Amino acid sequence: MFGHATYGSEWIPFEWGWDLLTYLIFSVSGIEGIQIFRSLIFSLIFLIIYLTLKKLKVNSILSISMLILLLISIIDRLTPRPHIITYLFLSILLYILVCNRYSDREKNMKLLYFLPIIFLLWCNFHMGVLVGGLLLFLFTLSETLTFKNKKLYKGTSDINYRYIRRLWIVSAICFFTLFLNPHGYYTYIYTYNHSNLKLLSTITEWKSPFSSGFEFTLTITLYKILLLAGIVVLIHSFIKKDIFTGILFIALALHSFRAVRFMTDYEIIMIVFITSSLNYFLLKKQHLINLFTGKTAKALTTVILLIFIILLSTGKFYEILGYYRPMGFGIDKNFFPYDMIEFIKANNIRGKPYHHMAIGGYLIWNIPDEKNYIDSRNLNDEIYNEYLTVFYMKSGFEVIMNKREIDYVLY
Repeated sequence: MFGHATYGSEWIPFEWGWDLLTYLIFSVSGIEGIQIFRSLIFSLIFLIIYLTLKKLKVNSILSISMLILLLISIIDRLTPRPHIITYLFLSILLYILVCNRYSDREKNMKLLYFLPIIFLLWCNFHMGVLVGGLLLFLFTLSETLTFKNKKLYKGTSDINYRYIRRLWIVSAICFFTLFLNPHGYYTYIYTYNHSNLKLLSTITEWKSPFSSGFEFTLTITLYKILLLAGIVVLIHSFIKKDIFTGILFIALALHSFRAVRFMTDYEIIMIVFITSSLNYFLLKKQHLINLFTGKTAKALTTVILLIFIILLSTGKFYEILGYYRPMGFGIDKNFFPYDMIEFIKANNIRGKPYHHMAIGGYLIWNIPDEKNYIDSRNLNDEIYNEYLTVFYMKSGFEVIMNKREIDYVLY
């Protein structure tokens, strides 16, 4: 549909909800509206995580400190792409589950009724809904095991058969809503096949965070620190006899081992329980209680937070970290080939292009009536290997260019 080399190949727009939403935002407010929308989503995510920590009665100073650490950890994922919907729904789902397990189950049970709506929207926006399904299943399983062994667990007097039954019913409804998308169950078969393409091994976000070359990058290092901090969660779960946090840590850790893009799923969920566990151990000592609750500590935290906000809003924060993140709105002309595309439009250059894969989307966005050569959609190993053969001018690249009837090359 979008590329002349991939024309006729099967493609399922399984993130159609995101495509539609961002199209509507762009139609009203342009690329600036998309960027503002992204910022609002992440602001909401961090607010929800903070409120979740408040539900767990975590010290505010510790919460803010850990949220700043989280922000730095996920800096590579702060882009306006469909995965941010998964981060939003994960934070909402986690808030609802925490309210039920660690607050008042009877009082907060009604919040569970919102979950099918969340999953219905989620499965049409991003396939990260499967992580949400895993989170809900582990929660339901742990609550059931807790109910079956109530004598072993403290503070479970409000857990009863009626609550467990409703929890399983809601979970079952959420499971069936996963198939309420334009292609039903085949969406997940297509996604699974897509995630097993050999070409993904060459893409950074699909590599394991333990692959060679990642040892000392900032985000990978912080991920590994948070992964190690999960041991504190395991110890805390053993002391408090909280099987949910224990099995959740193990499951998400294994999930995050698979690819760099899955690290953020682990970090957004586990930051809550890492912080809660640290709060439990640190605030058992009186001198540490004074350190985290005194007026001096609160004033210092306020100053640090203000400095952080100023550094972030001016772009200095990214400079300190050594990240290329220009501030402002619109298109980054140093990153995207703005002048080259403007030259093509001004001179009415048409035909079949060959170009770097990274600019495929930008090309079709600017010249929608022309087909590009390749982008991240509708890919398969055959086309990608063909693309690399031409890119590196390997033996036979001229044959490929003639076969595809390439009229001009962009780089």
